[in-house]
Amino acid sequence: MRARFGGRVPMLANMVKGGTSPVLPYDALHGIGCRLMIFPVAVARAVVHMGRQMLAALKTAGTTETYRPRMVDLGGINDAVGASDLIADGQRFRETVVDFKITAGDPRP
Repeated sequence: MRARFGGRVPMLANMVKGGTSPVLPYDALHGIGCRLMIFPVAVARAVVHMGRQMLAALKTAGTTETYRPRMVDLGGINDAVGASDLIADGQRFRETVVDFKITAGDPRP
């Protein structure tokens, strides 16, 4: 394996299919001493593929319902991007500031 990298152990293995480094599995990279591996576009490539599938299902059925088992709900999206924690923090803040009222254009009573 070392020969593939010119006899040196890379500090960082940047695993991009079609890039200049050979794409090797984790065990092979770890075996030659590499301790940091990144796969910077792997998720984007998967998302594009799945997006095309979902859009094809939408075009065929006129709805995303047939694709729904492979999708997350709004809570799943919030969890993935950290919004669930922000929403919970906002709720705790709102509960602790019960006497504070916004008067400029606030539709709440």
